[in-house]
Amino acid sequence: IIIEINVDFFVNQTQTWWSRWINNFRKVNLTFDGLWIDMNEPALFSTNDPVPWNSGETGSNYTLKCSQNQFDDPPYRTKAVFRFDNDMDRSARLSDHTLCMSALQGEINSRTNQSKYRHYDVHNLYGWSETKATWNALRSTIEKRSLILSRSTFVGSGQWSSHWFGDNQATWNEMKRSIILMIEFNWFGIPFNGADICGFEQIPTEELCIRWMQLGAFYPFSRSHSSKKPFDQDPASWSK
Repeated sequence: IIIEINVDFFVNQTQTWWSRWINNFRKVNLTFDGLWIDMNEPALFSTNDPVPWNSGETGSNYTLKCSQNQFDDPPYRTKAVFRFDNDMDRSARLSDHTLCMSALQGEINSRTNQSKYRHYDVHNLYGWSETKATWNALRSTIEKRSLILSRSTFVGSGQWSSHWFGDNQATWNEMKRSIILMIEFNWFGIPFNGADICGFEQIPTEELCIRWMQLGAFYPFSRSHSSKKPFDQDPASWSK
């Protein structure tokens, strides 16, 4: 059984803990100049599902299940939630693929003994808060300019981090869409951004990949990155 723990970066003491682990990891395990922080929406694939997405086991104790409440089941659903309806025999919930919206975060008020936030209030700030804490940790660990790449960001995250647009598809439309995203994230205050060249998922054609590399040369953040595929898609792998 794999246990996933999501750190609460809205608790003040988390910064000290996070900095200590990053510093120890660099000293003991691997010397690095920057960090890539992923899955920090936060992503949790099997929330509310009966079994984990990557397991054939049955039972009710293997996945996070959120109670019925006004935060996980509000009178509306976002567009991002609707897209998961087709793959399930139930309507997707706001907490699917992430933490329970009713989860408590932040400092506990000493008078009321209540946490400051619910995840519902700060979900879009999770990646932002991790990025800020990571930047502080790297400044104290490396003591020089470094690089942070984050999948989840918020307006203004660019003061600490770069951003890539997440898992895209190897299609002409996705290549075109990356131009729009590049401009949008400049507006959001994150100018160091880019897409996975040649697509993260699906198999690109040779022409698509070559054209995408030509476009990607002008991304502020330029890289070819993909899931497991039957062949490589770096420039030297093609016939031209």
